[in-house]
Amino acid sequence: MKNLFVITSLLWCSFLLAQQSILQPPENIKLAFEKQYPKKKPIWSLELGNNDNDIKFIASFIQSPNVKAVAVYDNKGAFKAYKAQILMTKLPKNTIKYLAKEYPKSVKQTLSVVDDKNVETYEVVAIKDKKYYKIIFDKSGDLKNRIQIE
Repeated sequence: MKNLFVITSLLWCSFLLAQQSILQPPENIKLAFEKQYPKKKPIWSLELGNNDNDIKFIASFIQSPNVKAVAVYDNKGAFKAYKAQILMTKLPKNTIKYLAKEYPKSVKQTLSVVDDKNVETYEVVAIKDKKYYKIIFDKSGDLKNRIQIE
């Protein structure tokens, strides 16, 4: 009975330890991140697309003490986007007016986004009628797109 308890305990401990594995991207992706963001410690996640080649590696890291950021890379290590949290007051004025009118007191997240072509946009996550939306604005603050998040 004692041996059964010990074996069961060891089995459970090994199972729990295995659940805490950390995703490590391929070396070319790690090197691309380290070159672009030296001295930053990323936590990696993976996003799968519709086909086998549509894999994105996402590095979440602390850009500065109050700013969380992510860098997105494709499966070949090419940079795709940089997203950083920003205060709503940092958005263009017409964006702030639009959000105040259409989504009063329901903005959950505001991000500054720079893609691989160095095009800057803003992403806002907000709630309206109990549905979540990702609202995308261009650099000047004009509405580009609104996507319902499921």
